[in-house]
Amino acid sequence: MSTEMEPYAPFALGPESVAWRIHASPVTLLGGIRALMLMALHPAAMAGVADHSRYRDDVWGRLNRTRDFVLTMVYGDVWVAAASAAHVREIHARVVGVDHVTGLPYHANDVDLLLWVHCVLVESFLVAYQTYGRPLSAEETDRYVAEMRRQGVLLGLHPDEMPHDLDELERHLRGYDELLCLTPAAETAITVFEKPPLPAPVRWGWRLVFAASAGLLGPRTLALYGRERPRVPAWVLQVSVRLGARLARALGKPPPVLKAARSRAIVRGIRL
Repeated sequence: MSTEMEPYAPFALGPESVAWRIHASPVTLLGGIRALMLMALHPAAMAGVADHSRYRDDVWGRLNRTRDFVLTMVYGDVWVAAASAAHVREIHARVVGVDHVTGLPYHANDVDLLLWVHCVLVESFLVAYQTYGRPLSAEETDRYVAEMRRQGVLLGLHPDEMPHDLDELERHLRGYDELLCLTPAAETAITVFEKPPLPAPVRWGWRLVFAASAGLLGPRTLALYGRERPRVPAWVLQVSVRLGARLARALGKPPPVLKAARSRAIVRGIRL
């Protein structure tokens, strides 16, 4: 294996890592939804999703696949994580085309698109955890950004292409500001995530989930979508999310990779 992979050896992100702590929390679901809404504003990235996926008919599948992939990158050993990343890159190799709104070509394995997706995911998980989970120190935040480079390396990015700390992450994201816009595909995407097919009794719950996720977006992003901050008071969202997270931990069945990580952490006296 190349020396570039050595810092990302099996279980390099162990129980003491910030990433293991953050991704054990159910609130990262909100970060994932927030990330998908922000990603949709990159016209080339959204064109690739619209042209090559069935997300409109498979909202839950899209969310679950994103969740499972990220958990594998965080908790899986290097062989499992590398195999999962190779599968994603194989799929990405077929995602090629042109965005008909802007005329921009896209290729899902393009470095710039990979970097965009990486940065948005990392920032979104951080924002969700800091808002609805537990506060992190500046040192912990920087550690998390650095730890998540493992995911980018396995997807084909060089470690030096990715941000090493929060300041670099924010600078990378600001570099995309002028490119982001609301295309018809992005408008369709946010409508699908706001009002997915659900039985009537659980729609109210999803409205809270969506409001809590949208509330994590910045004013400029909300303005691009022609929206304002959710009308639900922030304290109501916080209480609801924290209660929901506790319920999810108590009643939910964690994916096998997370279950195994929790067992490994307990041995070291760490509760995830």
